[in-house]
Amino acid sequence: MWALDGLEALADVECQQQVRVEGRPRRGGMLYDLTMAVNALDDVRALDHPEEEIGAIFRTAWEAEAMRRLARLLVPLIERLGESPDAAYVQSPEWPAVVAAATAALSTMRACAPSR
Repeated sequence: MWALDGLEALADVECQQQVRVEGRPRRGGMLYDLTMAVNALDDVRALDHPEEEIGAIFRTAWEAEAMRRLARLLVPLIERLGESPDAAYVQSPEWPAVVAAATAALSTMRACAPSR
């Protein structure tokens, strides 16, 4: 699991409703909770210091900046809600902005990906 996996989970509103609010398994039976999504980003230092990961995790400064925008929204929410259930995060007033930032970061990373 790495940064794209975490971003996909944070940007997937349908999965959030299904898994984090209703408690049903995700497509394919895997339960993908908020902790797993955040850990995927945290494991590669994508939230703490994205600018330091250009050339390692991120290919461009645009990717790092998109992740920085997400971190500015997500980290304070994590600090405020802590170990609250995932549903508390998804239902918080700040969550739509987190989803939008994750979606933007995911789009930026996909746009910057080399063609195959």
